[in-house]
Amino acid sequence: MAVPARHMPFRGQNSAPTLVTGANGVPELARFFTDVEYLFEDCQINADADKKRHILRYLELQDSRLWESLLTFAAGTYAAWKNEVRALYPGTSEERRYSVADLHVLVGEWNMRVISNIVQLGEFHRAFLNISQFLMSHNRLSENERDRAFRMAFTPDQWDKIHHRLVIADINHHPDDPWPMPQILRAAEYILHGTAPPMIPVQQPAPAPAQSAPAAAQEQLSVKDEAILALLSKFMDKFDAAPPHQQPQQPRAPRIGVTALGLNSGPRFNRSCLGVAYKLGLL
Repeated sequence: MAVPARHMPFRGQNSAPTLVTGANGVPELARFFTDVEYLFEDCQINADADKKRHILRYLELQDSRLWESLLTFAAGTYAAWKNEVRALYPGTSEERRYSVADLHVLVGEWNMRVISNIVQLGEFHRAFLNISQFLMSHNRLSENERDRAFRMAFTPDQWDKIHHRLVIADINHHPDDPWPMPQILRAAEYILHGTAPPMIPVQQPAPAPAQSAPAAAQEQLSVKDEAILALLSKFMDKFDAAPPHQQPQQPRAPRIGVTALGLNSGPRFNRSCLGVAYKLGLL
């Protein structure tokens, strides 16, 4: 039983190809077409017209209208249309992915940054290898030029240590010949052995400012004053609401207000006021 062909993913799905703009501001056309053409093969899309139509689905609206307006979209092959699309984006050709100037810029940047630990050395080596291998595969960079460019990434102080290590390993090396890049890399690893990138300190939250002792005592006293005043007011209300047969027969002294007794919520409040209120028959 034949396995049914897969369907092309919808736009926005995780498996749908996307035209991404690189760090240099140039769209990554080569990777986009590679992803789309892999899906064409997997989903058995063979007609040129179907390939063009599916590609438009994965583009932004403005790019989709531009690519559709090309002459080769309606009256050309898929290969011709793809070449015309690439002509719209200078710098996207795979034949000119990197230049010798890119290699010099990379070396200059790392010379300014100073390779100070083994992690940075590995980062520089990977970036250098990516560009230099491409240039050498297209006969735009020789092996000697690559070796000379690699040593220029190190500062004079670092190169003195690396060169001293190289001479110990090969005392017969001729001064006019550049040191091979693999040997420079091993010597640099030996010089930077035991180094590591600096640790980023974790910032602890600043402690809350401590409250002064007089202010804390004042706040605590104010809370206690309010609680005692509320208790005193509650007893006065219960005394006024008592039944007539429970109240004393003799005339009662006029009720004295809390303010007249000096019962306020200020700092002068004293617990002895409760005793005065009790003697006066308020409690």
